[in-house]
Amino acid sequence: MARKSFQPIVVSTNSAEDLIQVHNHMSNLLKTEAPKYVHQAHSIYSVLPPDQEERLMVLRRLKDMNQDPNIVYLPISLQRNLTLLTEHSLETIERGDLPISVQGLLGDPQSHRLFILPNGNMWDIRENNELAIEIDSLLVDQLDVEMEVAGEYLALASLYRLISKDGMVISAVALLLVFLFSWWDIKSIKRAISAMLILLMGMSWAGAGLYFSNIKISLVNFVGVPIMMGIGIDVIIHLLHRISEEGPGRIRFALRTTGFASLLSSITTILSFSSLLFATNRGLHSLGKMIVVGLSL
Repeated sequence: MARKSFQPIVVSTNSAEDLIQVHNHMSNLLKTEAPKYVHQAHSIYSVLPPDQEERLMVLRRLKDMNQDPNIVYLPISLQRNLTLLTEHSLETIERGDLPISVQGLLGDPQSHRLFILPNGNMWDIRENNELAIEIDSLLVDQLDVEMEVAGEYLALASLYRLISKDGMVISAVALLLVFLFSWWDIKSIKRAISAMLILLMGMSWAGAGLYFSNIKISLVNFVGVPIMMGIGIDVIIHLLHRISEEGPGRIRFALRTTGFASLLSSITTILSFSSLLFATNRGLHSLGKMIVVGLSL
């Protein structure tokens, strides 16, 4: 029931003729190719076929057969079906004859739109992207018709592609800036490199913890990654400063003083984010789990 309630993709055209072309194209595709991520396609022409007049002409000819005396030689079931035609007036049904609710759903005379019902797991943003690719290949790339295609899942697909494209670049820029500011603050290239190596080791531990805890990255909880990176390098730099000030042989003393203060600072952050573990919203709950597990490791 939930899968059938996915939000439709709306295809808008400039004219009824363009809509008929798009409607026929999608109807034929659904019959012949069975697309993976498209379940159904509906427009006003799903209710009022564009060849309605031709169909009515055939029905009128069948209706006239009731006057033929030889009809008695046809099978009883066929006679009954032909008799049913005499009980109805075979006239063209216009858009205005439809119920108001149907007219509003399928579009008024000024709007020409087709609804595409998606298939698959639309809660997975990767499948949103596959849906967008399939609609482009089946519809946009094959028809020379001016149209606008819009929908919630297409917007999420665009966001997914944007994050996939920029994610690694932004991560590299962030690490570079962290390194440069650490170098400027510590005044030692060796210690700055050490700080970065320690940070990467900590982020690797955090990543392993997220993997084995089955915490998946989402559009909501990915903001936890820079939080872990920022607090991690903060603790490292404070410790490196104290170790540098104390000199050789004083690492344990630095850990008992600055190390203990850094530990308390990290714990307060972990505890504050642990309150999100009680959130009923799954996105906020996953953000809390990410910070608690990742920052602890």
